[in-house]
Amino acid sequence: MINKFESGKLYIYKGHRRLDEWNDSGEMDFCLDNKPHKCNKIDIHSPAYASFNDSGSEHVWDWICGFDNWVEVKSWKERFK
Repeated sequence: MINKFESGKLYIYKGHRRLDEWNDSGEMDFCLDNKPHKCNKIDIHSPAYASFNDSGSEHVWDWICGFDNWVEVKSWKERFK
């Protein structure tokens, strides 16, 4: 578990299903592949707000629902199953 997102670091979402609280468009679902994603933008007002390079979106999403499923990793080769 992490305390906050940091720009430039790699994270894996270890959950396996989308949460009802996520946006309806599905733009937050990219993380369900359980592969590393690089954080490229954060919101300094909330530790749970972040955007990721490969999300396909410019939005900084609120990950508070499911935040405890994010883990920091050191390598693109790491996976969570």
